[in-house]
Amino acid sequence: MTQKKVINPDKFIPFINKQVLFKTSWGLKDNNNQDTIQELEKAFIATKELILSSYIKGLVYSNIFSVTKENNSITFPEHGITWEFPTVDGKNIASAAGNKLVLQVVTLGKEVLKLYEELENQGNYSNAFYFHGFTTWMAEALAQYNHNTVRNELGSRLPPERYSFGYSLCPDMSMQKDLFKLLELNENSEVRLTESFMMYPEQSTSALILH
Repeated sequence: MTQKKVINPDKFIPFINKQVLFKTSWGLKDNNNQDTIQELEKAFIATKELILSSYIKGLVYSNIFSVTKENNSITFPEHGITWEFPTVDGKNIASAAGNKLVLQVVTLGKEVLKLYEELENQGNYSNAFYFHGFTTWMAEALAQYNHNTVRNELGSRLPPERYSFGYSLCPDMSMQKDLFKLLELNENSEVRLTESFMMYPEQSTSALILH
């Protein structure tokens, strides 16, 4: 049965990679520009405080599934679902997987949409800009936090392997429809799929975890 966990942001915000956030979302171009870095550090602290004082929580949906493997495919026998994966640079998810597969979806849920809309409606466009980038990487941080938690719970000693749909080893985004079915997520959940199989809100991410 799918587990739903509610995680306080202070638990996983420390997993945000500041350098990646500053460069990819907040536009830092020069690592030696101390004035800009100090400005972004202040924005980081202010955005963090805003989130910690809000109703935003990290939501995790996950379950462990028994699977069978054949060639480049993984089958969930109890659900009649089979996924086929490409081989890229000699690596294939099906070949690397064991007989158990952890699936997870993490999201910041509907509260993140409400606060972003509130900032925009108030004309706080600068704060909304920082908020959007920050919360996008919060979802990644939450995914990493839960990955670590799962590994500890399972006593995994193998190198960590976590793959998200849309990347080279599992590029078929339509498989997320099966993922949502397996995790019993629907239109009433805090996260849903769009017609193009993207997650909404975008501050969400899914993954297959090998252990």
